[in-house]
Amino acid sequence: MSKIVVGVDGSHCSDVALSWARREAAARGWDLTAVLTWDYLNQAGAGVGAPFDVAYDESAAREALAEYIERAPDDETAGVAPKAIEQQVVCDLPANGLISAAQGADLLVVGARGQGGLRRLALGSVSTQVLDRSPGDLVIVPEAAAPVTAPRGTSGRIVAATDGSEGAAAALRWAVEAARTRGCTLEVVHAWEDAPLGGGFPVTATVHARSSYEHAARRVLDGALTGVDTRGVKVEGFALEGPAVAQVLAHARGAELLVVSSRGLGGLKGLLLGSVSRPLVHKATVPVAVIKRPH
Repeated sequence: MSKIVVGVDGSHCSDVALSWARREAAARGWDLTAVLTWDYLNQAGAGVGAPFDVAYDESAAREALAEYIERAPDDETAGVAPKAIEQQVVCDLPANGLISAAQGADLLVVGARGQGGLRRLALGSVSTQVLDRSPGDLVIVPEAAAPVTAPRGTSGRIVAATDGSEGAAAALRWAVEAARTRGCTLEVVHAWEDAPLGGGFPVTATVHARSSYEHAARRVLDGALTGVDTRGVKVEGFALEGPAVAQVLAHARGAELLVVSSRGLGGLKGLLLGSVSRPLVHKATVPVAVIKRPH
């Protein structure tokens, strides 16, 4: 049976992530496991300024996890039946514990921010570590992500960014299945920029060069969809002129989900996240699925 693992720590962003994971599990018919990590210096459930509890143990962590799940919204108004949640506590550092618990799962879901860290940062230290180190597919849910209140299959869109790379092709296949599950539109986007020719070239040459870049972008979109089974899914392609990060973020505003590959065509192969996918995750106001597996 397929499974989603979601990290829970009692923060508001964690509640939003749990709500998203619950909806996803219900829509796909997958199992859902909520995981809380704890250790003696990270005593879940303790109030702010609470004294260190030398007797804190796994049972206390389990009580905290059950409380967090109980108080989290369940999105019943969205027309999705509640999904039973398996509860698991792990005594380990947060990122280590979540990555370990997600081994063998189909998807790991975490909130962009947890209880600690600087509020001005878009991503907390735990979500950043999970993003960098987790070998599997994951979804980062920002605190600003708006809940979807319409029933699945009646509205909504998923945005998938592509650059023609193998990683982007895997992300697109994942996005197609996600759109098919939800019954919503899939919008495939590719951003392009023309290279200025300078003042020494005639206007006609500049216009021709710009047109060539736009046609190349269209070819990337057409090629990305070649061989992808999109039956039952409404697919639209968009060639966006301008810087990739800014254009994709603007287009994805208000979407149910933004899907990206962990790596694209550029950059160093030794890096786990590409130069475009990383800022997309950090700056998005909608949930972002980062696809790392070939699919």
